[in-house]
Amino acid sequence: MKVLKLLFPSFLTSIWGGISISVFLLLINYPAKLDYSYLIVAGIYSLIFFVPLSIVSSFAKAIIGGEVSPLNSRYLCGLVFLTSTYIATIVYLNISYLKNLLPQKIYFIIIALGVTFGVLSLLSLSLISLKSRVLFGIFYTFVMVSVLFFVYFPHFSKEKNLVPSVSFPLQPSDRKTIVLYMEGLSLDDIFRLTEKGELPNFSYLLEKGAWGKNVSPTPCISDVTFYSFLRGILPANSGYTSPYRYSIFSRGNFSLLPRWAFFQALKKLKIIKIKSRVRWPNKGIVDLVRKTGGRAFIVSPENYILKPELVSAICPRAERGTWQFDVLEKSLSLDDAVFNRAIKLVGKSNLLIARFQGAREIKLHFLRYTSSFYPFVAPDELEKFMGVIDKYYQYYDHIIGRFLTLSSSEDLVFVVSPFSVDPLPPWRSYLEVIFGDKLICGDHFDCPSGLYLAFSRYISPKNLSASLVDFVPTIAYYLGLPVEKESKGRVISEIFTKEFSFENPVFFIHSYSTIIEKGTR
Repeated sequence: MKVLKLLFPSFLTSIWGGISISVFLLLINYPAKLDYSYLIVAGIYSLIFFVPLSIVSSFAKAIIGGEVSPLNSRYLCGLVFLTSTYIATIVYLNISYLKNLLPQKIYFIIIALGVTFGVLSLLSLSLISLKSRVLFGIFYTFVMVSVLFFVYFPHFSKEKNLVPSVSFPLQPSDRKTIVLYMEGLSLDDIFRLTEKGELPNFSYLLEKGAWGKNVSPTPCISDVTFYSFLRGILPANSGYTSPYRYSIFSRGNFSLLPRWAFFQALKKLKIIKIKSRVRWPNKGIVDLVRKTGGRAFIVSPENYILKPELVSAICPRAERGTWQFDVLEKSLSLDDAVFNRAIKLVGKSNLLIARFQGAREIKLHFLRYTSSFYPFVAPDELEKFMGVIDKYYQYYDHIIGRFLTLSSSEDLVFVVSPFSVDPLPPWRSYLEVIFGDKLICGDHFDCPSGLYLAFSRYISPKNLSASLVDFVPTIAYYLGLPVEKESKGRVISEIFTKEFSFENPVFFIHSYSTIIEKGTR
């Protein structure tokens, strides 16, 4: 009987922990209906962390002395304090990017969740020293009501995004736009290399065109960011928040895995697995151009052939069979495939978007060779690979030059980098070597600033910062299409000449959804 008295508070607290984390999972994933597998799986997940703590605490209290009853209020308040503090902290650490991933109403519910558990944490801490059963009863009633409220409220508050049907006359424009979407570039690197005279085409765009920093919505997940670019709206509005759906123990259907909640560890342990890949709902501005009578293409590195001979141009000392050679070979082969396909479409389309991802991969792996403070880097490797990133910028400079040569002065050429890649701090580098992917030495999750460069006879040289969601309105404006009012971006009108802006006023439409999905014009 005494053993039951020792363990009963542990199981009560573990159930509370399971319910708490289940609430968080349910809110983050916002299911259409309540799936009890979420509660079961998340309950098991929480037991892994809370039961050992509870049992050890119970036996420690028994050894020290004092009565341990099944309803030991002080003990339960202490563990509720730990659980509530954990949930409130997780919400706080994730709140900066959940704003871009969740509908506004759900985002405010998440904030309320964090505040509520913060209040519960403070209340439980203040009640530890009290002995009033009445106060404890009121407190636990408030806890359970809060949990049930946060479980069921989202299902009654779901917003319906109704877009009215709109028709409008539209004549396709003869203008053309080329977008070179190059992930991983930064202005600091370009300034450093242009000062040395190593990037003539970048220098030309900086001198003759408009340019500036480009800020993307967090988190910077490559596919999600690219779709935000295509659609001109935040992931919370587009509904595309993750390229994958996940399951836990083959149950559930999660799209978001919040940070600092052990999810990455569970992925490495194969407890969380990829369930399916999520496709884009549409192709955004590309579909809009097509539905209004124009020709538009996205060139992505879907099919490619490895070309090991390309590596010698970037790093002739790289040896086959090493991970450095493999990364260089894959990155160059992907970008080469995109370049060869895209260059054939210049002049044949109203909108051409070529997506280059090689520089991002190179930076994620080769930033360790830009400084001597990275752990586990041999001096001979540092000497061999320290110029790889600069060489890759020169490769992109060559690509830009080819597109500038084949395009006409009437064409609008955009070079857009949605984000740069920052080096991992030393402590994270050590953690990646010990627990994670030891080859990774960079990160772009928090969206370090990227860049944009714009060039055309109608572009006025100017330095002006922009947001990733500004480019679809700007491209639509240049092509003579209406600008979507639902977009969170704007037309970057300051980069155009006064004559062009005067002759081409901006006109609006409520939403592109009807046109993209149904083809209404």
